[in-house]
Amino acid sequence: MTKQEIYSIEERNTDKIHLYVEGQFLVAYERSAFRFSRSYKAYQEKKRFVKNVGYEVITVGFPRAALARFEGVEILESSATHVVLRAPQSFSDEEFLKWKAETPLLEPKVIRSYDRLTNLGVGVMKSKELPVFTCSYELLKYVYATSQKLKREYKYSLGIELKNELLYLLREIQQAIFSFENKLEHIRAAQLHLETSRIHLRLLHDLGQLSPRVFSHIVLQTGEISAQLAAWSKALSREFKNRRIAQEKVRVGTSTELPRVPDKISNPLTAPTEMDELLAMGLLKEKEPFQSR
Repeated sequence: MTKQEIYSIEERNTDKIHLYVEGQFLVAYERSAFRFSRSYKAYQEKKRFVKNVGYEVITVGFPRAALARFEGVEILESSATHVVLRAPQSFSDEEFLKWKAETPLLEPKVIRSYDRLTNLGVGVMKSKELPVFTCSYELLKYVYATSQKLKREYKYSLGIELKNELLYLLREIQQAIFSFENKLEHIRAAQLHLETSRIHLRLLHDLGQLSPRVFSHIVLQTGEISAQLAAWSKALSREFKNRRIAQEKVRVGTSTELPRVPDKISNPLTAPTEMDELLAMGLLKEKEPFQSR
């Protein structure tokens, strides 16, 4: 089923929850997403502008295994790619449109997929192509636009400090990309600057300088950056550990295997004893025959 067909179904959807299988997740679109969030569990909503249809589309996704844990779920249809639930309660279209309008729009991101993010060799990967760099850059742009609305007493104190921390965050990410030996140190420094910026953001929100909508949007962005930095750090640590193990094997030498023991003889009367096996491996010297005087 194409996305255009899904959007068409949702425009006519009045009393059902349509879930679509996407990998290991179930994803609900538009009105189905709203009914699911209000009826069962409010997972994180994502709203993006879709060029093909010319309007914003909101989705909610969750692991496929989680569906069985919800109480009162009535499955009307089920297939390998599509699950239809009966909505336990009805909602008006006005409620859905209000919920959709209050959900912040995710800004488009230029993200390219890579099999590995470690880049332990020469720094040939451009900064703008890394998801973590792109997300951090977009966050800095958003903060610069938002900080113009701060009161004067906060704009030139907390506002400037927050922008500086995000600039330091970008610098550490860039140095981690092009560094040869100190990638982990730069990633940890970036994580520290990110956590410091979170403190500034929370303080601005508590002082009434950031609206709940703006603050929730920034929290989502910082959470995504934090997760990407943690995954990068974990991948690098594992790679460095494997390298150390490989270097240690080369240093010590891997040709320490004992000589192979001869295959056992099927005849139990002539089968080698434990003493014979030790002799065969060279771990025991054969005694000289006893000579009587």
